[in-house]
Amino acid sequence: MILKRIFGIALGLISSMPIVYATDCELHVAVAAISQGDKVDKQVENQLQMRLTRAAAAAGLAGDAKSSRFFIAGRFDKGFMDVTSGPSQKFLLKTTLTLYIGDADDQKIFSTASFELKGVGASEQRAYLNAMSQLNAQNLTFKRFVEKGKEEIIQYYNKYSAVILTKARTAMKQRDYDEAIYQASQIPECCNGFDEAADLMVEAYGHRMDYEGAQLLSRAQGEWAADPTESGAREAFSFLSQIDPGCSSYPAAKVLGDEIAKTVKEQWVFENVQKYEDALAMEKKKMQNEHIVRTRMIEAARAVGVARAENQPKVVYHYGWF
Repeated sequence: MILKRIFGIALGLISSMPIVYATDCELHVAVAAISQGDKVDKQVENQLQMRLTRAAAAAGLAGDAKSSRFFIAGRFDKGFMDVTSGPSQKFLLKTTLTLYIGDADDQKIFSTASFELKGVGASEQRAYLNAMSQLNAQNLTFKRFVEKGKEEIIQYYNKYSAVILTKARTAMKQRDYDEAIYQASQIPECCNGFDEAADLMVEAYGHRMDYEGAQLLSRAQGEWAADPTESGAREAFSFLSQIDPGCSSYPAAKVLGDEIAKTVKEQWVFENVQKYEDALAMEKKKMQNEHIVRTRMIEAARAVGVARAENQPKVVYHYGWF
């Protein structure tokens, strides 16, 4: 059921939300690889991305946000490899790892840092992997690098939040609710305009729910009108069960559900209707607190915004401009 899905997603997101301070909130930065610099094999590249993801997350960046325009990436340069002689050869590596935090849309670099790395291993690959063990969230250079990037991103949103909100309102007027949600959801909690963005997300999500509910109700009515039997009831109820109880179509959906339950007497219908009604009653009881309702709607709306962004074409791995 849609109700179960939204309820589960909302609870999961709420329970994982960090405490937000004025200058410390979750910023979405995608972790990407680039194709410049010294050539390394795929496992080394993957390991670098994994390490950057973990280190960035520990430093306060949401490193798995595919929808973000901001990225963190790294490249190896000036690598020197030596091989010892003898039966058990060792590969000795010295290389420079340069990290970037940047904006893929505006092609701008916010923060850079270089790390002189050394590694020893039974293969070239192992030497690189061992060298990268020095890259972690406790590294002071890495901490400063991330903090500088975070400050620049926050300044960006503080400066351009009004522009982003204008785009969101324009999309709302055009009834492109997913785009409106996507635009508004970009603004972090600690930046100017977040309260207005949150209100806009709630409004857009409400319109989206109403639209989807009306579509589902229409399909349910069509199925039941075409075939008022057990088979038609099954098809109709498959659409009714997806209608969110908070949307404007829900009262009409409930009337149709009651009609189906009275007309078709088979046990499976009664059991499904009863389970649905019980779930709705429980959900309504839990949603009495306005703050909880608003929080759930904001998080559900954000999920819509992320899905919207992920479906849009975006260059992620090749940044030839630095």
